[in-house]
Amino acid sequence: MNDSNLPKIVIRHISGSKANQIEEFTLDGRSEIRFGRDPSCDIVYGASRDDVVSRNHAVIGVSTREPLAFTLSDLGSSNGTFLNKHRVEGKSELLPEDTVMFGQNGPSFSFDVEPRPANLSGRTRVIDTTVAATRVVNAAEAATVASTAVELKAGTPSTTITAVQEEPVGLQTGKIGVGRDTMLHEIAKERAATNRTWFAALGGLAAICVIGGGALYFKQMKSAQEGLKTLREVRQEAEEQNRDAEAEAAASLKQRLGMSPQDVVRQYGPATAKLDAQWRLYDQITGRPIFQRVWEYQNKKHPLYVKLPNGTIVQWLTLDDENRKNKSISERFSGTAFVVSEQGFLLTNKHLAAAWKLPISDCGCFENIGWLVEKNAAKKNSYKLTEIDLNSNDYRFLKDWVPERGGVIFAGTSLHVAGPGNIPDPSKNEQHNFVGRDELITVTFAGNRLGNNATLVRYSNESDAALIKIDTPEALHKVEIAEDDRPSTGERAIVLGFPAIAAETYAIEDTIENGNFIRNKELVPQPYVTEGIVALVSKRILTKNGVTVAGAEGDIMQLTINATGEGNSGGPVFNSSGKVIGMFTYGFISGTTRSTAAVPIKYGVDLFKAQ
Repeated sequence: MNDSNLPKIVIRHISGSKANQIEEFTLDGRSEIRFGRDPSCDIVYGASRDDVVSRNHAVIGVSTREPLAFTLSDLGSSNGTFLNKHRVEGKSELLPEDTVMFGQNGPSFSFDVEPRPANLSGRTRVIDTTVAATRVVNAAEAATVASTAVELKAGTPSTTITAVQEEPVGLQTGKIGVGRDTMLHEIAKERAATNRTWFAALGGLAAICVIGGGALYFKQMKSAQEGLKTLREVRQEAEEQNRDAEAEAAASLKQRLGMSPQDVVRQYGPATAKLDAQWRLYDQITGRPIFQRVWEYQNKKHPLYVKLPNGTIVQWLTLDDENRKNKSISERFSGTAFVVSEQGFLLTNKHLAAAWKLPISDCGCFENIGWLVEKNAAKKNSYKLTEIDLNSNDYRFLKDWVPERGGVIFAGTSLHVAGPGNIPDPSKNEQHNFVGRDELITVTFAGNRLGNNATLVRYSNESDAALIKIDTPEALHKVEIAEDDRPSTGERAIVLGFPAIAAETYAIEDTIENGNFIRNKELVPQPYVTEGIVALVSKRILTKNGVTVAGAEGDIMQLTINATGEGNSGGPVFNSSGKVIGMFTYGFISGTTRSTAAVPIKYGVDLFKAQ
């Protein structure tokens, strides 16, 4: 059907600021028409000229189901809504040609539907059935042949006395004479009638005065009551306007201050998840896991390092765990991830999802104290052990070993490494290629006790960012990414995460499965929120006029948030608008001072781009 043939609601404004205007509304998909001074209404009245109209005054409900019908409802306005001069209470049926008024003597309009459907018609006009009675004249009155009127006046009010003289019927044709006594008697009767009239007039005047005074009293009382009612309505309207002004001021203040931490938790807490991961390093040639040879000393296991004949110092790596004596090049840890796509994509840190691509110090697979195995020059075919401090300048480079870059594998397991084929020959290409592999990535969303298996999709070569994915049967709630990928110093920062310091919540459930009684105790992650500011934005690498400028720690932003610890890595960093500007990452310690940092969100957004 052509839209032009569909019925339209027609509003013809009769009075108010919109007088003589006509507004039309199509019925396609419309369920209501709202009236008021609020800008969100469908028909908006002026704030000054139509001040009797509330911000949300009334609504016309539209029922497009057959048959088409309309209702009128008041929305708790201060001055009321009137339908055909009757105040609306609850829902009232609205018919074409009905008149609606907002408040007494307020703006009004006529309602109509064009073209008017067959089931809709105007109200039936009720006519007053009171008809003047027909006066019946009898035969005596019809036979009256003469009459005279005598009016006696004595000031105000006047009294009219009418005397009727009839001609006698029959043969009598002359007039009957009237004697003196008869005349005096008639004059006395008229005077008595006149006096009675005067007394009646005076009594009526007094009654009028009494009735008028009473009416005036009641009118004054009614005026006073209406004045009080008007005063109450004015006061109520003023209070409503004050509330509206306070609400607008609060909304304006909230807009300036932005989202609170409570707002961020409420809106984006469901989009965050606790991440549990475990990775292991494998030899690409044999496919076997790689171990770090250790030496037990004073009930502690210390990593062993070997000085090759050419002076190079390397890790003592082996494919033999010696009955779980040696330490596996692997790690298990917890962190945070957050949803960036309804299809199951989440962002987190690279040091959580692909730690083998970072220096070994970043993944916690090193000790501060190690032992160096080197040839004893004082004794032939013997070796000595020397304790070394891995934090010293001489050996700090050992922390910078990146597992994915490979290394040498020692064949023997003896402390004395002499023997054919045991010590790799640095003159030959005996470097092995290693590969890291996630053995476990599980994400558990806030408020949920069931985990979801995830896989690594991509990682950044520039920063600590990684993209992971879960298979989900439903669309996920996601965060909003800030369009400006460069945060500003002093900008507000709100972080959500699941640090180890947070108090844990568990769900305990007793079940019977296959005849066995089982008590399940499962962790239910709860978002941990912290607030601070961006204290410093480190410079990204920039070359201009032959000069390169870069921050010592790379492109990061330092935060004043120090109330978190392990487990918060990978959490989203929100600005005051509730947009994500970064991913929480490492912390920095200098003496007794500690600072945290975040990776700008641009490095996470870059992972979305497949081409």
